[in-house]
Amino acid sequence: MAGRSLYASKAGIERARQALARRNLIQRSLVDEGIASWSTVNKFFTGKPVARNIFLEICHRLDLDWEAIAQPPDVGTEDDLSSSCSQAATPDEVTPSGAEPTSLLKAVQDCSLAAREALTPRILQRIPREVVRKKYLPAIDRGVTGELQRVIPIVGPAGYGKSTILGDIYDELLQTDIPWVGLILCSSLAMSTGFVSFTSYSMVNATFAPVALAADATPSSTYQTSLLEAGFGKSLCGQPRSIIDVVDHLISTQGRGVLLIDTLDLVVNRDFVPAFGLLLRQLLEKGVTVVFTCRDHEYNDFLEPTREKLAGLSQRIDRHLVPNFNAAEIRAAAEAFFHQLEPDAPARGKAFADNILALSADYRPLLDIIQNPLLLALLCDLFAIEGTVPSDLTVSKLYQRYWQEKVAYSRFDQQDSALLAIEKENFCLTLARVLFDLSSDRLCESIHRDELPIQFTETIAKAYSDLLSEGVIERLPSRKIHFFHQTLLEYAIAYWLTRRSAQPQRQQLLESLNQQGSLSKSYWLPVVRQLLTIVETEAEFEQLVAQLNTRDMGVFGAVVLAATSRDRPDALRRLLPTALELGEAYQRRLRQAISSAPRPLIENLWDMLLTLLEQAQHITAGNTAQLAGDLLARWWHELKFKLPETLAAISQRNRVVDVPGFEQQGDYALFAGWLLHPCLPLIQDNPEPFLLDTLQTHLPILGYGTYATAIQLHTAPNVSIETQQSLLMQLLKSPIPRQELVERAVCDFLAVVLPEHIKIPNFPLGNTWTDILYQEHLPGWNVSQAKAIGRWIARDEMILGAILKDLVLGDSKHLGQTLIALTESIQQGAASSLVHQLTQLQPESLAAENCKCLGSLLIRCVSQLDMDDQERLAQWLQPFTCDHGELLCALFDVLADASSTARSTLEQLLDTLSPTKQTQVQNQLLRFQSISTHPPLSTFDKATQRFLINVYRQQAATHAEALQRLLDASLCQIKDVALPASKDLDQVGGALLTTSQLVLLLRSSFPGVRANALNSIINLVTQHSKNLTNEELKYISEITTQEENQTVNRLICDLIAIWVRQERYAPDGIIAVLAGIPERLLAQNLFDGGTARSMMDALKAIAQSEDDTVELMQLKQAVKNLLTSINIKQIRNSESELIDLLSAIHRLDHNFLPTLVHENCSLLAEKGWIQNIGAILKTIRRVENRYSPLFDVIQESDWCVSEIRSIILEIKES
Repeated sequence: MAGRSLYASKAGIERARQALARRNLIQRSLVDEGIASWSTVNKFFTGKPVARNIFLEICHRLDLDWEAIAQPPDVGTEDDLSSSCSQAATPDEVTPSGAEPTSLLKAVQDCSLAAREALTPRILQRIPREVVRKKYLPAIDRGVTGELQRVIPIVGPAGYGKSTILGDIYDELLQTDIPWVGLILCSSLAMSTGFVSFTSYSMVNATFAPVALAADATPSSTYQTSLLEAGFGKSLCGQPRSIIDVVDHLISTQGRGVLLIDTLDLVVNRDFVPAFGLLLRQLLEKGVTVVFTCRDHEYNDFLEPTREKLAGLSQRIDRHLVPNFNAAEIRAAAEAFFHQLEPDAPARGKAFADNILALSADYRPLLDIIQNPLLLALLCDLFAIEGTVPSDLTVSKLYQRYWQEKVAYSRFDQQDSALLAIEKENFCLTLARVLFDLSSDRLCESIHRDELPIQFTETIAKAYSDLLSEGVIERLPSRKIHFFHQTLLEYAIAYWLTRRSAQPQRQQLLESLNQQGSLSKSYWLPVVRQLLTIVETEAEFEQLVAQLNTRDMGVFGAVVLAATSRDRPDALRRLLPTALELGEAYQRRLRQAISSAPRPLIENLWDMLLTLLEQAQHITAGNTAQLAGDLLARWWHELKFKLPETLAAISQRNRVVDVPGFEQQGDYALFAGWLLHPCLPLIQDNPEPFLLDTLQTHLPILGYGTYATAIQLHTAPNVSIETQQSLLMQLLKSPIPRQELVERAVCDFLAVVLPEHIKIPNFPLGNTWTDILYQEHLPGWNVSQAKAIGRWIARDEMILGAILKDLVLGDSKHLGQTLIALTESIQQGAASSLVHQLTQLQPESLAAENCKCLGSLLIRCVSQLDMDDQERLAQWLQPFTCDHGELLCALFDVLADASSTARSTLEQLLDTLSPTKQTQVQNQLLRFQSISTHPPLSTFDKATQRFLINVYRQQAATHAEALQRLLDASLCQIKDVALPASKDLDQVGGALLTTSQLVLLLRSSFPGVRANALNSIINLVTQHSKNLTNEELKYISEITTQEENQTVNRLICDLIAIWVRQERYAPDGIIAVLAGIPERLLAQNLFDGGTARSMMDALKAIAQSEDDTVELMQLKQAVKNLLTSINIKQIRNSESELIDLLSAIHRLDHNFLPTLVHENCSLLAEKGWIQNIGAILKTIRRVENRYSPLFDVIQESDWCVSEIRSIILEIKES
């Protein structure tokens, strides 16, 4: 690779960055122009090897001499390289077997294509998965094109389509320019002769002869690795060759490639992992990117935590989880199944897909089925011919139906009572019983057939063959047999446990779950749930539940879900006191069960939701309010009648709660908003009177946003006058809250109802516009009434003219209300009509107060008037300047830009004005002169400075001198001048503005100016493709090291995050700036959720940048500072972001999480910041697994309180 690659020197990188700046480019521009991928461009600017042709093209684009940019080669490098290449090309050394390069490549291709056939799904047709294109292929590309190759595990439960996905990946990679792609099936590995001898550690270690070993190797791992090399090599090329030998040959003759390995879970065990780790390291060192699929259970058990199980590889492992099917994939899979079944009837497939998607929208259990590729396949297999599915289908019922049709039924005899059907069921029940007996520490899933206590007769052999043919059981390459899916095994064991003969084992299972420390037995909980679900009688169900400890969270969850499946509201009600006593974790399981229940059961259980809303603690009641709102919206037509009692339950909550922020006002407004949020759009579609009456009744408990929306719903055309009158009477009982949303909603409502309601006798607001406009009401109403009149008269010129006449000539006591109404009419677009009406009036004189109000009103008109209207208005006003010149001066000044009459009138007025006003007008007339003739801003008073700043802002995009005046003003020592001068400079400065000019504004003594400058820099970088250089960012970090302003610190974090994501590295000193933010702001009690979130984002950008020069110690300390400085519940949607950050740090240092546990969690527990600890726990679950020993360490710690134990329990049960 070295001979075909070049890398830039430090001086070369700097010259390249300068070239980018000269051309107003950023690194992303080279990607957008198609010169190279982002990873390649990033490697160029970080001094890493880049392919020669791309290196030359980047230099050409930047008009640079590539030889001056490239790092000069060491003496002797070219000769040594030529020698090594010639040695590598020697066929005898690379290919000991003597095979020609092309023949070995062809052998790999032939074997891989043959293996590809085995990845075709059994029931559903293969469909493209979105995740392949969006996640898996980019991850592979990073491995192939990056400096460090990667191991990419694709992990998911059995039946999630991992093998099918790997087949898709293989097909996609064949369409790329990757030199070679190999595919290995672990099923063929397990059947190979050599691999069968891969036995346990103890056996190998006892018989292995001592030999010289590598420093990190053991006798067993070396021997086992040799077996793996042989087995993988044979599977890859069909020849008895080591895979290392095959890969060496392919790389030397073709280049770096990708190795795909399917179903690693078939062969992985404790003894396999060390050898597999050694093999992976060898493959990565040779430049191979490895992708393998594995079931999540085996991956978590044997390969996690990777820092321990795959030592030295964890930083190069890029694990991906297989997601559920989305709606488009569900549709495509169902239609593809029908196409295979009936190619000439595509409409049936579409109808079936429509049917199951429509049913699942209202029924969560069915959605859970169809989102799972395997369960969707079973559903299609069982119900496609019928064209529909049962409306109450659950996973348990799906397996019951599957059992009836595939196990307890004979295809040959077409009945379930035939001998063959009986033997098929007996065989499966025997297999379930034996696997149950073998499951001591984990669920045993497979066994050799000859270990079953079954005497094979001709009928049993036919039964066994039929089960294989139907796919109920499968033969593994290890010669073992198993149920095709773990959930079918769980169902089979549960079904067997219902038999009288299994009563002792059933009792043993129940007793084991009730023992102290039964958490390790959590793998039995799905079986118990199935057992509780399928027992025939309610008496049996009650008997089983009575024997279980429902105070155990796992058992509680199993009982709740089973009771839901059995449609047992009484059983769920009996569990409600336990949930209320034991806290949110138990209540969450209760809510989850209710949310997945069918509608009739939910209606029956609604009283439980009401109890939780009224009595539960803050978090539980809030979650219940959201659930109730979602359920109401899901089944609106059936459940909308429950809205009144649900709002009533919320209104009964205690007005004083012990929750920060809700101590005095209560939390009912928040919960009412959560409940109504999904319902209000549905009420808007059909505002039925009883629903609007419900909202009116509960207006006092609604928050401002919901309050405003409830009022707006009454403005719909189909709302009756009586209902609107009722709302008005309800509103008139109290002052209008001084809140913008509410004031606007009331104004909108009045504007809608006034034209009709004013005709009604004894209308409470009056029966004429003058009554409504001038009558006194409670605070807030006069303004709303006046604005409502203004909206009305914007469409009624006659009343507009009358009210305008009242402003010009009427009583001064009405001027305030009149001005509000006319101002609102202008905002509704009536400016031209108003001027037309005004110029029809011919008053001989104007009273001073009236003239003052008229001038104030007309100033608001000008922006909506064309030049003719402005000229007409100036001519109409001119006669009144003799008496009111100073009052009208401001209006003429506004008109002067478009009206020559206004400008000349201003000049004539100068001599009549007071000295102060005369100076002001003279200064304002400067805008008609060239900027170069303007005196310095500092020579003017503040008002003139602000005025000229607005002038300069209008011209800054095209006049460099105007822009420079703004920049100078931004650094002045007058706050009222500097702030407006620096505001939105990125918008007013246009192409003339540069980041270097803005950076200088950070020297301002005003935090507002510094914040404005940073905002503009961010906008230039993100919206205008301006480049911020490394030096400029360093200067920003240096000058803001002691920054104490909250907003400025948040913007610094935002800027760092943006810059690092673009450039893929963090300049020196940046992390130190971030690390100091919490301490500086905490000293002033200013470290809030917004700043913390921005800091979190910046740290995450640095941690994910893959910059190998990052100051890791500083980065870890910065993360600790953040984690111990704020409770993350103050940060909106923060948990997932924090988990991403902690995971990224873990990839850089696998000791980071243990250090947090040992050094920082006790402090977090002391502060009561359980959410912070919860994020750490969930990160451990993500990067290691739910059985991580760190959980045991935490549980044994003094600071591990009950809330933390609950989180760990949930993680281990997930």
